Amino acid sequence: MPEATADLPVIEPAPEPTAPKKPHEAFRARAEARRRRAAVTAAGGAWTALAIAMALVFGAAYFFRVDVVTAWPRAASAYALAGLEVNASGVAIDRFIVSRGEEDGLPAVIIEGEVRNIDRRLRPAPPMRAALLDAEGRTLLEWTVLLEGGPLIPGGRRAFRTVVTDPPRAAVEAEIAFTEAAG
Repeated sequence: MPEATADLPVIEPAPEPTAPKKPHEAFRARAEARRRRAAVTAAGGAWTALAIAMALVFGAAYFFRVDVVTAWPRAASAYALAGLEVNASGVAIDRFIVSRGEEDGLPAVIIEGEVRNIDRRLRPAPPMRAALLDAEGRTLLEWTVLLEGGPLIPGGRRAFRTVVTDPPRAAVEAEIAFTEAAG
């Protein structure tokens, strides 16, 4: 015949009566609780202050990035790693377009684009060096392009256009770059 088993109920001992705390023990317990709360509050305040300080440092590093790179050029690679555009001159060339066409009935190379002030300060319009290159990258023709209209306002853009009539036949590439750091 199969056997049946059952667990016996567990009998828990009755709790022992606790004696009421004496006045000095209650005082010590309250003082210890206050000390723990004060330590937690102090630690929270320290972490909050650290977070605010770090936010200020990162904010200043972002808003003053051109100044940082001007003083410490190697910082530009750290900004680039973070995906931020920055350079010490405070200006950048945008929308660079090279095309062939005709000007006054002659074959021409037309170089157009914009210079943009990426700084938060007024920047002088820097002169640029334009060049036509052959297939090996050698310079065939070089000239200076000047922007008119005075300094560039923060975030401002200024269009440029330069035309070379009757360009060398071996010219296959064009480039443009600033000739000196704006500042």
